[in-house]
Amino acid sequence: MRSGLITIMALLITSFSVSGQHTPYFSQYLFNPQSVNAANAGYNEVLDVSLTHRRQWLKLEGAPISTEFNIHTALKNKKMNVGGRVQNDLYGVTNNSMVSLIYSYRVFFSKTRHLSFGADVGIGQSKNDWTKIHTYTGSDPVYAAGTERYIYGKLASGIMFRDSNYSAGISIPDIFKSDRKNILSDRQFLIYGEYRFHTGLVQITPSFLLRHAKNSPLSYDLNLTGTYLEKYTLGAGYRAKDAFLLLFRAKLNYQLEIGYAYDITLSPLKTYSSNTHEILLRYVFAYPVVSTRPRS
Repeated sequence: MRSGLITIMALLITSFSVSGQHTPYFSQYLFNPQSVNAANAGYNEVLDVSLTHRRQWLKLEGAPISTEFNIHTALKNKKMNVGGRVQNDLYGVTNNSMVSLIYSYRVFFSKTRHLSFGADVGIGQSKNDWTKIHTYTGSDPVYAAGTERYIYGKLASGIMFRDSNYSAGISIPDIFKSDRKNILSDRQFLIYGEYRFHTGLVQITPSFLLRHAKNSPLSYDLNLTGTYLEKYTLGAGYRAKDAFLLLFRAKLNYQLEIGYAYDITLSPLKTYSSNTHEILLRYVFAYPVVSTRPRS
């Protein structure tokens, strides 16, 4: 237990001097926090399974299509947590697929407050189908090679503090990505925070996500959601110089929920494409506790 915690802390410290690469993100990370920080694995202490599908910039040929399957749970002592992800990202002639395993360790300060450390280790395949590119020259040797494939490894880490009313954390989605030739650079940092206000039957949650990558301008999301009776959520958000977000989530029962995000493109790409749609399906293996009145 102690050695696992020390290992993850070492990864977090060393990640500030190692490089990584840009990765795809989803608008509904608010409802699926493991997707942006491995330290969130097991945060709700039940087996949690979700599937997210995103189609970006409709009507634009070669626009990204991303799918992610997430699973995580707390183990018996609730300090150690495990999870996994399966991702597929298709854009242009490139198709990236990855499978990763996630481990997190939580240090409890009270029943509602803990600090968690997480690591995400994965292996993926990148495939470039050069035959899909149409050139003006009939026999260009660069694009006549057919399909190119290579396998790469990935390491990510994160740290998260959670309380009953607020959460905050930092993660590095790609401490490094390496293929058979090199280690890819331009690591990225994600900083996330939210605060939950309880006002009668409605919970109001403002939140933010900052993204910082070397040689790139700071990117950020600002979101505000309202949840009624812990069942129905409506929200809106703004992604800097990129999109205005509309969010919806509904719990169909105690276990099953669906989510939908609609990104209205604000960047110059709006001239050439339509907007973005994202769907989330989630199932948690949790059940309501029905207490019976003791006999007098």
